[in-house]
Formats: sequence, structure tokens, C-alpha cells
Amino acid sequence: MRVRRVLAYLWALPTTCVGLIFVSLGLMSGGRVRWKTGVLEAEGGLVSFFLRRCTLLQGGAAAMTLGHVVLGVDRQQLRRTRAHERVHVRQAERWGPLFLPAYAAASVWCIMRGRTAYFDNPFEREAYAVDRMPSEPTDLTRLRRKSSSTRRRRPANSTSIAPASTPSHPSSRASANHEQSSREAAGRTPLGAHPIDDVRGGR
Repeated sequence: MRVRRVLAYLWALPTTCVGLIFVSLGLMSGGRVRWKTGVLEAEGGLVSFFLRRCTLLQGGAAAMTLGHVVLGVDRQQLRRTRAHERVHVRQAERWGPLFLPAYAAASVWCIMRGRTAYFDNPFEREAYAVDRMPSEPTDLTRLRRKSSSTRRRRPANSTSIAPASTPSHPSSRASANHEQSSREAAGRTPLGAHPIDDVRGGR
């Protein structure tokens, strides 16, 4: 088992090295790092700036996985997106140095087929499939929770791992489109690897 873990770290090392560049920049700008369940988590400083301002997702990202490095806007976002980002860690272990090119190619393929580069990306669909915690309230989920709260006569849980403007189950195109319309109507924007509102927040 130990040999397999070592091989997994080595196979994902090229992608991890990209993440370590961000870790270094974060530490030099006042950011913080911690070792959590076999993954180096970094937040704050230039890491937060990068996720908020420099991702391709409108609005920025709450978190982003690069091999065995997970970048987060802050500690809260790292905690909330941990289940989702750990799926990306396992993907990086499977794909190794091909992880980033494969992710990008999947996004391009989705765009060519008239789908969204993020929510319809197979890598993201896999991550959201195991991300069981509910999203923070959007116009749609707020109505559902209000109905559930009335039936159960207790407050609904507003804890979230998924971004506030992200559907918990993006496998449904209709649901994703409805959520996108709700975001646009409300003037809210999503984030990167794991999108957020104002970070909202990523990948």
C-alpha cells in the first residue's frame, strides 16, 4: 500500500510542482499552508488574489486543485470545498502529468458540443457526483429549503461545499441552465476550480 501511495505522488508530481509555485508565492505574500489528509492546502496572500481575479471563471474560484496541492481563497473555503477538491486530487493521481491537458481538452470538447466548459466537464461532473453537501442558498434552493423547513418545522441547513451559484447536481442540463439564469438575473458571478459568489468562491 505504501509503495502504491509513493507511486501516486510521483505520477502526479509534475502537476503538483505547478501547485508548489503558487504555494511559494502565497507564503511570500503572507499566505498560510497546512498538510491535510495527504494534501498540501494553501490559502491567503497571492493565492487568494489569483483565485479571485485570475481564473477563467466569471467571478473567480473558491478553490483549485493542482496535483497534491489545493489552493483556497481562505480556510473556510478550503473546508467547504474539501470533498469536491479531493476528487480532483484522485483524478490527478490517475492522470498524472496529463491531468491539466486532459482537463483543458475536456472543456474545449464541451464548448465544441455547445455545452458549458465547467459544469459539463467530465472531471467536474465526477467531483460534483460525490459532493453531497448542499449548495448555499440560491433563488431556487432557497425556495426548496423554505418548503422543507415548513414541513419539518425546523431551520434548513445552510452549510455548503459547492459554490453559492453552483448547482449541487450539474448532471441535469435543465437545472444548470436554470441556475445560470438565476445568477445572471441576480447579478451574481461564479468562481474557478470550484466557483464562488463574491469570493462570492473554486477550481
